[in-house]
Amino acid sequence: MFLPRNVDLLQLEELAWLSCPPLPLEIEKNYVENNLKGITAYFGNTARASARLPDFSDVERNLKGTCDSLAVQ
Repeated sequence: MFLPRNVDLLQLEELAWLSCPPLPLEIEKNYVENNLKGITAYFGNTARASARLPDFSDVERNLKGTCDSLAVQ
């Protein structure tokens, strides 16, 4: 789900916990030229699937802030 940059992240987390059963949640901050443009939230199986991807942290560091990911569970 693509959301505006000023979305309340605590409300997103609460939304995931209010479902029955609670859903896993992954939040990505999307940047363009070092400017925050939006938030992408992944719920349920989509969040779980991305958690199994290989670690590309070295590649992300070299991109100098083009993508900032935050996983909340």
